[in-house]
Amino acid sequence: MEKQYKTPNDWYHFNQSQLRKYKSEWIAFTNRGVIVHDKDFFKVAKATDNLPVSQYTIDYIFDSDFVDPVRLKV
Repeated sequence: MEKQYKTPNDWYHFNQSQLRKYKSEWIAFTNRGVIVHDKDFFKVAKATDNLPVSQYTIDYIFDSDFVDPVRLKV
């Protein structure tokens, strides 16, 4: 059974490291998880038409969110 968080932003905070698979995509998520993802924002927005705006968040997952830092030898 999936964990339910108080808000969509709480879910995002606790699951951010698992979002790598959605790099360069828009995601819509609730307090229970991702409900739709796509590279096209309008497809994601259309898929959320039947949900109250207060129940989900739409965000873009940037490649740079998952870039490992470069360590230089000195």
